[in-house]
Amino acid sequence: MLVIMGKQLDLELHLRAMELKWVQLIQSNQLLLG
Repeated sequence: MLVIMGKQLDLELHLRAMELKWVQLIQSNQLLLG
């Protein structure tokens, strides 16, 4: 059970990191376009 919880946490952190990367990409693109 701890293993499953650990994997879920890893997945959440991974998704959150990907989200942040996308936000940074979009923001930098807006700066370039703006």
